[in-house]
Amino acid sequence: MEQPEYIPKPEDEEGEPVAPVVIKKTAKKKVYAPEIALLDPKPRLYTSTASPNEQPCGKTAKGTVHYMATPGSKNYLQWKVIHPAAEGNCTVRIGLGLDQEEADEGRLLTLKPRDGSANLEGSFPCGREVGYEGKEFVFPKNFTCDSCTLQFEWTVAEDQQIHQCADFMMSNAESKHIPDII
Repeated sequence: MEQPEYIPKPEDEEGEPVAPVVIKKTAKKKVYAPEIALLDPKPRLYTSTASPNEQPCGKTAKGTVHYMATPGSKNYLQWKVIHPAAEGNCTVRIGLGLDQEEADEGRLLTLKPRDGSANLEGSFPCGREVGYEGKEFVFPKNFTCDSCTLQFEWTVAEDQQIHQCADFMMSNAESKHIPDII
């Protein structure tokens, strides 16, 4: 049978015993990049949920219309916060078409949530805790289009924004023409 190795007690310079130092290993906390996912209306295919990207829609191609609204209607938008940002703020905008041309930037109308949580520019606190969030917005009364774009912008740092878009249509309730929706 093998004898255990004797480890002498540590002593200081004068030969006095010293209390042993206990080193505790602590688990390192994983840090994730902020991540948020627009749920309703359904976002465009291949939408980035975690990488800061460019206006207006993070270079995603226009998609199929999955949402219909009427001018002046109240609409509840919902998103899921996967990895929060302590100082996160969101802005919701709508516009016509909005493909990837620079001329389309700036042609978005900012919507403010009905609960009054937005500042003058339309930005409101969001994405600061893990879970589901949502807000109710009123769409403009004098705005109709067969191919509208809703832009959901999440600012996670001073110069970092994640843009997600959803394609929808908005027509008057009395309109006889309803475009084909796939």
